[in-house]
Amino acid sequence: MLEQREAKLQIVTVWLKDLYVRREKINEKLRFLQDLVPGCYKTMGMAVMLDVIINYVQSLQNQIEFLSMKLSAASMNHDFNIERDNIETMQGTNAYEVQEMERMNREGYEGPFTYFHTTLPF
Repeated sequence: MLEQREAKLQIVTVWLKDLYVRREKINEKLRFLQDLVPGCYKTMGMAVMLDVIINYVQSLQNQIEFLSMKLSAASMNHDFNIERDNIETMQGTNAYEVQEMERMNREGYEGPFTYFHTTLPF
C-alpha cells in the first residue's frame, strides 16, 4: 500500500512538472504578444488580453484586404494607361517612318555596327 502511494505521488509530481513547463511556455508566448500588440498591458486579465489581440489581428487583416484591393485597382489603372499610351504612339507614327523601316528590313539592313569586327575575346 505504501508503494502504491509513492507511485501515485511520483506520477502526480511528474504531471505537475509538465504542467509547470507548459504554463511557463504559455506565459512566455503571452509576454511576447503583449510586447507585440499595442494596447496590451500586463495588468489585463487573460480574457481581455486575448480579446485585444484578436481585435488587433482582425484589424490587420482588414488593412491587408483594403490595401490589396487598392493595389489591384492601381495596377489595373496602370496597365490601362500603358495600353493607351502604346496605341497613341502607334497611331502617331509617321507613315514615312514606317515605309522607311519596311524598306530597310527588305534590303537586309542590320544596323550601323554590321561591319565592326574586333579581335578582342568578348
